[in-house]
Amino acid sequence: MPPLMNTISDFLPADDNMSRMIHAAPIGVCATNADGYFMMVNQAYCEFYGYQEKELLGQHFTMVVTTPQRKALTALHDKCFRDLAAETSGQEWEVQRKDGSRRTILAYATIIAGQDGKPYKITYINDITDRKRLENRLDYLAHHDELTGLLNRRAGLARLTSEKKRCHRYGTVLCIAILDIDHFKRINDTHGHDVGDDVLVEFAHFFMQGLRNSDSAVRLGGEEFMLIMPGIDKEEARQAIARVCEEIRVMRFSPRRLTLTFSAGVAQCGCDPSSKESNDTLIKRADDSLYRAKNLGRDTIIVAP
Repeated sequence: MPPLMNTISDFLPADDNMSRMIHAAPIGVCATNADGYFMMVNQAYCEFYGYQEKELLGQHFTMVVTTPQRKALTALHDKCFRDLAAETSGQEWEVQRKDGSRRTILAYATIIAGQDGKPYKITYINDITDRKRLENRLDYLAHHDELTGLLNRRAGLARLTSEKKRCHRYGTVLCIAILDIDHFKRINDTHGHDVGDDVLVEFAHFFMQGLRNSDSAVRLGGEEFMLIMPGIDKEEARQAIARVCEEIRVMRFSPRRLTLTFSAGVAQCGCDPSSKESNDTLIKRADDSLYRAKNLGRDTIIVAP
């Protein structure tokens, strides 16, 4: 165990005001030596992690980060001392407190020369857990439908563009299907929009569970959905959706135990890289087939020519 130092004056020229400022600072501050051991921690650092000062001093700093990050953080720590970097910009890390709870911090560090002539790293931490949660939530909502959790229209179209490029690159096929719940307006009018929302959520979750990892489900709006199915042709796509149709018919949705059917239109994207068919054109072919299915009495799948 390295010799312990617990005041800032052990590192900087003696300055009682500076020492008091560091220890009273509202942000966590620690000092580590080249081997990664805590040599100084202020009160805010201890309170944030839930440890007493004596529990941290002399321990390796990676005790406060999650196990998967320890190797990377140790390598970064060693690089700072090897290069004697004057300062490292703010970096995000997931850390673990004494009680096992996890938080996200933004850490800044600088290398200083101590009174003993040795280099030490001073690290300042800011708790950004709430901000990170908000950022993650906003990012999620930017790409997902809030009600069902499926990709929203914008993200779905971006996914379709990506899958079409992959299809053309590797010469594989790609199908999409546009699905529409039959008589959904009747559900809303008879049972209310809350029940309608329950049906949409359960319907979406059912499809998410039945998809291959390579498939994507998109809520286009209202009761209309799109499936993106790479690697299968239109007949395989029709058969897959037909199996779902059969399963849906015997299911009961919402606490009202409602029966449900849906109609679908399927369109296949050509694998020829020279194909210039746009997303809009491909979707319109599937959509036209969907409306043909509706006109034929619903609970039907039509494949576009």
